[in-house]
Amino acid sequence: MTDFQRMRYICDKTSRISERFVDEFLLYLCAKEEGLEEKFAQKLVKYKHIIEKMPEGWALWLMSQYIAFQLFRRGGLAQKKYVNHPKVLKRSAKELDFLKFQVRHPWRFVFCCVVRFLRDSFFEMTDVLTGEKFLLYSPAVANLEEEKSVSMYFLLIGFNGECWQTYGSVSYFTGLFPFDLLYFAKQVNSDPVSWDEIPMVIEEDPLPFMMLWVGADSPLVFHKKDLLVYNSSAYRVEQFALGEYTPQFFVEKKEGLYKLSLKRWHRFPHVCQCFYSERERILFISAYTERGYEKLITVLNQIGHGFPLEAQNRATMVMLTITRDILGKEVDLNPYAKYFAEQPSPMSPDEEQMMEKLNFFGQLLVETINSGKKYDLAKLAEQTGIDYDDAKQIAASIERMVSRNRFK
Repeated sequence: MTDFQRMRYICDKTSRISERFVDEFLLYLCAKEEGLEEKFAQKLVKYKHIIEKMPEGWALWLMSQYIAFQLFRRGGLAQKKYVNHPKVLKRSAKELDFLKFQVRHPWRFVFCCVVRFLRDSFFEMTDVLTGEKFLLYSPAVANLEEEKSVSMYFLLIGFNGECWQTYGSVSYFTGLFPFDLLYFAKQVNSDPVSWDEIPMVIEEDPLPFMMLWVGADSPLVFHKKDLLVYNSSAYRVEQFALGEYTPQFFVEKKEGLYKLSLKRWHRFPHVCQCFYSERERILFISAYTERGYEKLITVLNQIGHGFPLEAQNRATMVMLTITRDILGKEVDLNPYAKYFAEQPSPMSPDEEQMMEKLNFFGQLLVETINSGKKYDLAKLAEQTGIDYDDAKQIAASIERMVSRNRFK
């Protein structure tokens, strides 16, 4: 049986040593000798517009967390320099033992979610990128679990010999899924990024991912029974026989570029479209709902393609908005759509009112699912004023998405 009382003692002891040795001594020494405060300030310039939106003092919290990571990351400054620094060697034996232990057990940033609450601020967590489970002690996470419905956390964690503890800011999100992280990593990285490479991208520069907290409380967006998730893929297609597509698609052509709009699925919210470039031999596929994207792929594969059902790029409306805010520019979701004037039809006032109800329902449902509690779907539908049949379809979609996207 796990001795939580003993582990709590170890956690408290580690926190005291960390506060005395790291917070009050090592961070200042490292920042001064390495010029990290100035370097961090320079890196923050491009995110000034984000800093201005956040609570006062947030930039200082980030700086402390950033310097601590540079010290205790794999192959960090603590290992390279400070474990043998003359001023460090004058510290107590307990502090030196702490430093050497942390060097042997590097700190890391992790996107994770709660698997289950154990007791006394102890949680079983899952790294949503790797699937690794780990034991975490965090009073801050315990408070957030009581106050909010959190889908994911972004934490800097260190090991104390028994479990992991957080250091610095505890970032949380209520409306993001793991697949959003791959989309964001692709936007901030100049080179192509695969799912397995996301932890490396974070380790190389965690600052953009730290900025994601600006969208912490942004809710999921629904239209009727569909969660809005932008899906897109691009595949090379050498032979394009237009006649095979015309029974299922509305077709437009401009300067060697075809726009294929899937009949009965081409309007909002699904906006199921394909664009084929004769010059590039590329078929670009996109939809704004998962149901729409699955329908689009099914039709294309019936024509003769063998495309996988899962999109290469997926992002919730929350992530699209956050990405635009952080990067300070519009993200070009579709490189071909600009050549065609038609845009999705705007929503009517009745549709906007219904979307608000569906978003409220989706938020309540996600909160309940994340908490692990059973729910009465009929009561939730009645509470939010939506049709029960729509509620059933939304619930099935969210349950499937949550279970499928915990980790790859």
